[in-house]
Amino acid sequence: MNAALYAAAAGSLAQERRLDVLTNNLANVHTAGFKQDRPSFETYLRAATPMVVLASTRPDLTAGALATTGNSLDLGLDGPGFFVVQTPQGVRYTRQGSFRLDARNQLVTQDGHPVLGEGGPLVVNGRAVTVDAQGQIEADGKRVGRLRLVELQPEGLRKSGGTLFESAGVPPAAPRSTQVRQGHLELSNVNPARAMTELIEVLRTYEAYQKTIQSIQENRSRATEIARLA
Repeated sequence: MNAALYAAAAGSLAQERRLDVLTNNLANVHTAGFKQDRPSFETYLRAATPMVVLASTRPDLTAGALATTGNSLDLGLDGPGFFVVQTPQGVRYTRQGSFRLDARNQLVTQDGHPVLGEGGPLVVNGRAVTVDAQGQIEADGKRVGRLRLVELQPEGLRKSGGTLFESAGVPPAAPRSTQVRQGHLELSNVNPARAMTELIEVLRTYEAYQKTIQSIQENRSRATEIARLA
């Protein structure tokens, strides 16, 4: 495969992967607490021909808007912190604060993962639930416990399905500037208009690469035919 064809094929593949990222972002426009992914590209030379490849994707941790829901178990975070939840795969972190009580009155995520307090899972026995800015929970005026909130280094974060994250390397730190907002949910940080603009750009770039590949292949076929007839 000559360098030009290889470069066009690599560029086409990079755009396909970028398209996957963008379509997943758009599919989660209405997912509370969702953090969009950002593709990262690298350019290198092959036979003096520059080639663009998708090196990685990383989560964009920019905060989404806080929407008022009025639900006492909907909790939004104002600041860079994360909730801590227990999953079968281990401890995970999330900004998605749409919680509920399970059959044992444990505070859990919508998927049933226990939400952790400073002393472990939180059992809420009571109807009138209040949560203050520091994450202190009371039910019918009785103290339940305090939510475990942490701040994480972006470099060590990776997605662990849906709105969950896991942290590798740097241990979580105590929150310094994060407050809990009861009756609120953080919305997705995907900007639909921007994502659609990027999607159109990707499709046009992909089409250009495909035309380049087709043109190179047609020229090679003509050259082969000419050589055969010579």
